[in-house]
Amino acid sequence: MAHQLGRFCHKPPNQKKEVILSKRNELGILSNFAATPFFYDGKRYASVEGFWQMMKYPDPEYKNDPRSKAKFPFTRDQVAGMAGFEAKAVGDAAEKIMQHL
Repeated sequence: MAHQLGRFCHKPPNQKKEVILSKRNELGILSNFAATPFFYDGKRYASVEGFWQMMKYPDPEYKNDPRSKAKFPFTRDQVAGMAGFEAKAVGDAAEKIMQHL
């Protein structure tokens, strides 16, 4: 069963994928994938997901970071401006690059 705004609703038995109801109503704004910009330490981030995935990219201030030797498709600043599945996809790309370091 899935929970929806204080009520339970049944999922059809043949449904194999989960339906995340919080993304289909006003509670979706609480998702890390939601485009809910915020400021942290004086910098603007487009979403929590963008912030999280940005951490996988090398910080140009730290030259000794082994990640700075690899070629990444985006910069930290670019990823900080992303939200949702776009941010997740570029974070997944960064993980693949880091596997080869």
